[in-house]
Amino acid sequence: MSLRAPRRLLFIFCALAILVVGGFLSHESWQLYRSELEGVQNKLESESVLLSEHAQLAFATANRLLADVAWEQHQETLDTFLQGRPMQQRVLNTTQFAGLVVTDETGAPVYVVNKVPLPPDSLANLASLRAHRLGASLVVGQPLAAGGEPHRLIPVSQRLVDKQGAFAGVATVLLDAAYFRGFYRNVIKDRALRIGMLHSDGNILTLYPNPSAKLPAFTEGLAALLATRQADTLRLASPLDGNERLAAYRNLEQWPIAVTVSLGYEAFLDELMPAFQRNALLFLIFSGSVMICAVLISRSMSEVYRARDARTLALREQASTLQLCHAIASRLPNGRVFVLDRQYRYEFVEGHLGDDCPALEPMAMLGRHIDEIYPAETSAELKPLVANALQGQECEEEIAFRGRVFRTFGTPLPEDDGRILRCLLLSQDITQFKADQALLVTLNQELHRQASTDGLLGIANRREFDRRLEQEWQRGLRECQPLSLLLLDVDYFKRYNDAYGHAEGDVCLQQVATAAAEALQRSTDVVARYGGEELAILLPNTDLEGARHVAQRIHARQAGLALPFADSPVAAYVTVSIGIATAIPLKEDSANQLIEQADQALYEAKEAGRNRTQAMLCDSQVSKPMCFSHG
Repeated sequence: MSLRAPRRLLFIFCALAILVVGGFLSHESWQLYRSELEGVQNKLESESVLLSEHAQLAFATANRLLADVAWEQHQETLDTFLQGRPMQQRVLNTTQFAGLVVTDETGAPVYVVNKVPLPPDSLANLASLRAHRLGASLVVGQPLAAGGEPHRLIPVSQRLVDKQGAFAGVATVLLDAAYFRGFYRNVIKDRALRIGMLHSDGNILTLYPNPSAKLPAFTEGLAALLATRQADTLRLASPLDGNERLAAYRNLEQWPIAVTVSLGYEAFLDELMPAFQRNALLFLIFSGSVMICAVLISRSMSEVYRARDARTLALREQASTLQLCHAIASRLPNGRVFVLDRQYRYEFVEGHLGDDCPALEPMAMLGRHIDEIYPAETSAELKPLVANALQGQECEEEIAFRGRVFRTFGTPLPEDDGRILRCLLLSQDITQFKADQALLVTLNQELHRQASTDGLLGIANRREFDRRLEQEWQRGLRECQPLSLLLLDVDYFKRYNDAYGHAEGDVCLQQVATAAAEALQRSTDVVARYGGEELAILLPNTDLEGARHVAQRIHARQAGLALPFADSPVAAYVTVSIGIATAIPLKEDSANQLIEQADQALYEAKEAGRNRTQAMLCDSQVSKPMCFSHG
């Protein structure tokens, strides 16, 4: 059976799982949005009911005062009524009243009681004379400014008639908008709400809080909206700033007034954003986890599919701690599970530790103390592990026993009441793993050695030389110590190859490299193949004089080798030329400058006749040549 179909089913299942969870989280977010929206709408509606009843009461109080004035006018006792002290105290002591103005049929004021100063030219406009002359009984006029926004006045006027029913003037009660703002501020604790009182023609009578210095007027469209229903909740663009808001309004009974309560839609969404973000994060985590699991399962399905005939372990519900231990032990390929009590005695043992441990059979360990089973050194390592587990700590230790290494984990097994009476130990044989790990370290070391060694000469190669040069240059820069470099070249090596053959040439280079390495006396000194028949010798913490001594030893060893070279113009044996460069590393210099100086010195040694050493001392970026000839 092909593996393609199960894999396809796996990814289809994962995709469906992601879609289902995404749909569930989206539905949850939508339900949360609807629930919160309904809650906000209910809150706004209840606030609008409260505020409309408050406004209804305030306007009713004004209506009663106007009704009394109208009655006195009808009875032709208005002058006595108005001049009486109770009338003045009634106006002044009523919190929502800012004043009372009574005008005659021409609009001239005949009686004024006010708490706040009124503009003189506004008194003639207080009464809606035209509306009352046409027969309007009760009118709520346009708001008046009296000393600024805190004292906007809302005029409520009553038509006055005499006994014959003729128009006799207008009585106007001035309601103080600051009274309503103060009530809104004290009663409404949610500072995100905006409360307004509107005239049916769309004008704003008062607004709290007012986001601008001047109160605007609503549009005719909003005025028409307020006229459609007695009360409603809706979502609309605010005429103040254009931002969307959730609003509830309620028209007062028998008055052309509406009270609105609104909340910014963005503020409403901000309250829901943490829940939305949490659901989005859960979806991303779930989707990522499902996809990662799908990839991992798909990769392992090949092995599982090939081993489909192997015995599979049935998954059982764990009814107790011992059942859990059975399941762990049955799935542990090379280890054992133990349960110990507080007396360090074994209550449960299961698993396999190897055929060469017959004394540790599970049945032989039950009920016995650690000291009765293991030698003293092993018991001494196990006891602290068990003690930490019994104290509620997760712990781990590598324990050696009978030539093997076991990685042992300890974990507490708490009871329902939180007490820890037992602990679980999980021990796995990692001997082969440790051996493989040691072998891997050895192989890596060998690979590193091969990668940094010249295959022919057995010394450091060019790459290793470049690494060590940069390393020693940085060390000299930190410690302000001199660094010397020797470049060595076999004299007339091409003639040697032509005369003796390339095989002998290789042998010659090997012996020259060996002689150069033997001339070095410190482990920090490095000899490397620089290229062709050239060798590079790196001498950390070595001044020019020390480098010269090393060069002399190399010349002496080359002479001692006495490798025959009949065609050499210099000597009857193989000789070498050496260029030396010494410098104290500076920040403005680089290691390449040291190589260039050494190469220049080598060139001058060759020009001077070969079989000699030429040195360049790099002092304050000035090269000073010094010549030392061998012999």
